[in-house]
Amino acid sequence: MYQVTVNNKISLSYTEELCLSEILSRCGLLISVPCGGQGVCGKCKVIAQGSLSPLTETERNHLTQQEIAQGFRLACVARATGDVSITAEEIPQVVEIDFSMEHCNISHDFTDGLVIDIGTTTIAAVLYRNKKPSKIITEVNYQTSYGADVITRIAAERDHSGVLYSLLQHQIENMIAACNYPKNTVIVANTVMLHFLTGQNVLPLGEAPYQTADLFGKTYPLFGTTCYLAPCISAFVGGDITAGILASRMTEKEESAMLVDLGTNGEIAYYNKNKLFTASTAAGPAFEGAGIFMGMPAKAGAINSVSLTNGTITYTTVGNTKPKGICGSGIIDALAVMKQTGILEESGAFLEEHPLCSLDFHGRPCFRIPGTEVILTREDIRALQLAKGAIHAGMLTLAKQVDTLYLSGGFGSKIKIENAEYIGLLPKHFAKTTVALGNTALCGGVLALFSKEERRKLSEIAAMSQSVLFHQNPDFTDRYIEAMLF
Repeated sequence: MYQVTVNNKISLSYTEELCLSEILSRCGLLISVPCGGQGVCGKCKVIAQGSLSPLTETERNHLTQQEIAQGFRLACVARATGDVSITAEEIPQVVEIDFSMEHCNISHDFTDGLVIDIGTTTIAAVLYRNKKPSKIITEVNYQTSYGADVITRIAAERDHSGVLYSLLQHQIENMIAACNYPKNTVIVANTVMLHFLTGQNVLPLGEAPYQTADLFGKTYPLFGTTCYLAPCISAFVGGDITAGILASRMTEKEESAMLVDLGTNGEIAYYNKNKLFTASTAAGPAFEGAGIFMGMPAKAGAINSVSLTNGTITYTTVGNTKPKGICGSGIIDALAVMKQTGILEESGAFLEEHPLCSLDFHGRPCFRIPGTEVILTREDIRALQLAKGAIHAGMLTLAKQVDTLYLSGGFGSKIKIENAEYIGLLPKHFAKTTVALGNTALCGGVLALFSKEERRKLSEIAAMSQSVLFHQNPDFTDRYIEAMLF
């Protein structure tokens, strides 16, 4: 019988070799594993001591010599073969959201209730009493311990049957219980999350032809209350997007408009002359920090801006603390600075003779933000090229230009638009006006919470939408290849 201690407080006995991530799971400790345990992202670093499997080549590729000396291992790769102790950083319980109802006119059929936005990364809930928010709950989606994106999580469901359902359902039930089981509850989420929530089979959503069991848009008895689940449009354009379209009011104006969610799935909605087109492009989680060597969420220590002034590169961090990594807004700025200084070539390669070109711990070219240990590697640049190319090409495939471009999500409200255009994430001069709206899914959910008419509008939005499949569109492919250049 072997013993393991986690964070000096949780003990577990076991008899067979176990992967460190499995040990942490059995101890009830969830860590972020963006790649779903495939050993390719390097984000599940823990400190482990004791009887362990030998260091693997995969770990050597992701760990610096300093980290190896300190006892770091990858939880999804390293195995415990005897008594061990593990020190791991848990998924944070509270996260920040960018949420405001200032731009929305609310009509009231109801005065109280709960709205929950189940994001792939973050879950946010707002409880209303007498038309005013009385409690806000924000948490990281516990499913992130099984992957950063929905496709990875669907694959994880095959290997861990029922686990991802239980994680999400338990988390949402606890939120509802913490709000004393309100009678009026609205939930907005992408299609996959709603399938997990309602216990419906997600596996057909993970492979062509991506079939849905339900597109929702009605009430369900869940966790001791009646929940209205916002309608989805397709397998990868969900209720969070219909709610976002509602919150933007883009279908109620006499102008062309586009809503872009710069998250993992890269959802895009385009409205013009009473026609609504929606699509999803596989942007991946690169701009959310996942899959980037030193990428991280926008929390303390994350570089969130980089600038070049009179030849000097400066940066800021969240919380004004020592830099530990870089988040999405900082990544966009860093790419812009790299392009301005000439270290980054059009193809995405580093100009190795450039004075700003440094070497990573493998001795390969990289860009190191001056005055820090934070770097962007050539693999990072490749992932970012794929992500920006997907968004850029998707936008231009749906429209050449629009009157108003709405950016949805917290990331969209924090980026510098001029830098996003400069690196090619957004097409240049694409919109006459660009508006960052923050968490439009939650805003749309609040509108639907209070008003039967807003729920009717949500159903109209879903019904009028025409889905566009980019993988069947040759124009998208051509634009995608071109948009990968800097």
